[in-house]
Amino acid sequence: MKANRWNGMIGLMALALTACGGSVTPGVVSGTSGNKTGGGTVAISPASVAQPSADEQKILEAVNVARAQPRDCDSTHHYGAAGPLAWNAQLAGAAFAHSNDMALNGYIEADPHSGSDGSTPQQRVERAGYTGWTATGENVAAGYTVGGPNDVVAAWLASPGHCENIMNPGFKEIGVSYVAVKGARYNGFFTQDFGNR
Repeated sequence: MKANRWNGMIGLMALALTACGGSVTPGVVSGTSGNKTGGGTVAISPASVAQPSADEQKILEAVNVARAQPRDCDSTHHYGAAGPLAWNAQLAGAAFAHSNDMALNGYIEADPHSGSDGSTPQQRVERAGYTGWTATGENVAAGYTVGGPNDVVAAWLASPGHCENIMNPGFKEIGVSYVAVKGARYNGFFTQDFGNR
């Protein structure tokens, strides 16, 4: 199977959503299976993630609109308005690698932040060249759409851990990936990688 970026999904589909809650500092893993290391990596062309696709741009814009206003992510986590996130090609490369991995090797609902090689979100952003970071976070989802009744950003904002990643004022950069693979369990796989350095 070959993964392709897909510029739209139609219809209702099965939905899955998970977040690596909050931010982490180097060496501390949150929401993953631990500090496992693994074998192969996915080669990412810098040109392929230098700019977001049309759908990834819509996600970036929706995230920045959400960050521009105060938000209660749950009863104990209130966030004031935060500045917009800037697109980062290295974070986008890490996001693409993970979305592609979930699509080709199976989205594992029990531990969706662990790569098929055992990698953590922090290991993937470093593989993609995003080093020297002070905080990272990751949101993933499968089976949602960009816009419409099953909008992925709306779903993330309705979930406390995802909302906290989106609203975290400590994050300054983002990479987003949307991958669809014909015949996969879900019609689309989304990853947001957040960072600051």
